[in-house]
Amino acid sequence: ANARRQVSALLPNLEFARVERQGQHLHFPGMATRRAALIGDAFVDVQVGGVGALPCWGTDVACSSVRLLPGGACGNTARQLGALGGCELEAFFYSCVGDDEPGRHYIRTLEAEGCLTSPSRTLRLLPGVPQSCCVILSGSEDRAMCSCYETVHRVTTGLFSAELLAESWALVHLGGYFNCVGLHDDALLDLLRALKARWSEHGMAAPHPVCSHPRCEPRRAARCSPWTHSTTAPASGAARAATCAGFRR
Repeated sequence: ANARRQVSALLPNLEFARVERQGQHLHFPGMATRRAALIGDAFVDVQVGGVGALPCWGTDVACSSVRLLPGGACGNTARQLGALGGCELEAFFYSCVGDDEPGRHYIRTLEAEGCLTSPSRTLRLLPGVPQSCCVILSGSEDRAMCSCYETVHRVTTGLFSAELLAESWALVHLGGYFNCVGLHDDALLDLLRALKARWSEHGMAAPHPVCSHPRCEPRRAARCSPWTHSTTAPASGAARAATCAGFRR
């Protein structure tokens, strides 16, 4: 749903019922290719299915399946956006991965999917840092998780700012902001201001932040005055929205 909203914003005249399929991607006749940069969290999800009850210390509980899947709020949005955009939208995902087997598995999976542009270049490999993983125990009524945040906590603006400022973007999307603690500083605000200035210099409409995920701190984005920071309360009624903010032209 998040990726679908972003595609609708970038390609406002698109009617999803009338698009054409080319291979595994969607093709929008007559549309020029646009570029989207997505910055945020990359997780490897270890999906453990069919757990009847959560194990206690010192016990073993049987499950029905175990799967390794690419995850992360921003990672999933980037992959879905790239798949929906097809030939008319290039999605570039900027994040960090560990220089270990889970991290390499993540990169191999994204490259095999073919939805993102140059993931092996945009994902920063961090030597000696364990890949962020989320072990998900799924039962019939509920689930529990155990997460490693090592690479997610090391996502910083400085790793990508030069590349982001060197390109022209139709969309800059922040995903998984709540857990990407390395983005919780003024360097991110400086980058967003610089991107806004670049859009203005080229005669483009000023970017407008669109919030689409719960649990962010709106006051930080509000400091990027005079942008309007729109918030939406999550269905649960908990915390304020949104950890994902898209700045589009």
